[in-house]
Amino acid sequence: MHYNYSELSDGGIAGRLVNDLRKIGFAVIRKPPIPESLQSALFNANKRFFSLPQSIKNKYRGLNGNKQRGYQGFKEEPGSAQKYADLSEHFHYARDDDTPVVKEIFGFMDISYDYVMDVVFAEYLEVAAFVLRLIEHDLELEPGAIRKNLIGGKHVLKNLCYPKSDNEKPGIRKHAHTDLGIITVLQNDGRSGLEVEIDDKWTAIHCDRGDVIVNVGDSFALYTDFAFKSAKHRVITPPNEGNKARFSTAFFALFSDDTVLKSNSERQLRMKDYLNDFF
Repeated sequence: MHYNYSELSDGGIAGRLVNDLRKIGFAVIRKPPIPESLQSALFNANKRFFSLPQSIKNKYRGLNGNKQRGYQGFKEEPGSAQKYADLSEHFHYARDDDTPVVKEIFGFMDISYDYVMDVVFAEYLEVAAFVLRLIEHDLELEPGAIRKNLIGGKHVLKNLCYPKSDNEKPGIRKHAHTDLGIITVLQNDGRSGLEVEIDDKWTAIHCDRGDVIVNVGDSFALYTDFAFKSAKHRVITPPNEGNKARFSTAFFALFSDDTVLKSNSERQLRMKDYLNDFF
């Protein structure tokens, strides 16, 4: 499940990663080509943003009524209605008019928060495209056959903060779920807690700060007629870590609106239809 980026030029090793995405839906890429300075800028900016007074964070909710952009407060994500509330707050960034510009927070070397997010957005999109390139090669498809559908996709970057708690007992920080998109690219601050369901058992995903986790989303499973698995995963509070905040950033790569995910004699299900049905 763990692969060094520098070794993925080897077809055999790349094939094993693709096979993990088929069977498990998850893989960890060590030492990806993302500058360490950028990763530090992102995590430092996230810590500073989520440490702002609630009144200031509330100013940066999604514009035009879009709840999938900008700031969402603690326990406000739709998953909160399920058995376990999501013990996190978020900031969703996308390259559209619904994403507010954050002025109060500055990251590494006085770079603005939204600038850091935009640069990270581009880096994570490259990682998603790289993974799809490996899949194209493994499936013996023409180069770009799948990746071309990323052009015009409404990709989203999501910064998450799981605040520290006085309760140090193990528990659920984010309920079990699958991702909606094509490929998710995830980095965290090195703290444990992420688990994936493998053979009906929860398995801890171990990764260091700087590693990239990639996983298959529901849309790609549908697009490949479920040849690739959209894995169920969750975030728990490990023993004795409830008093520590946890930060992570996820990038959800999406196909363009008109990309056909599945078709039959009665209907063509396009990316935009799938998103509209979900939201």
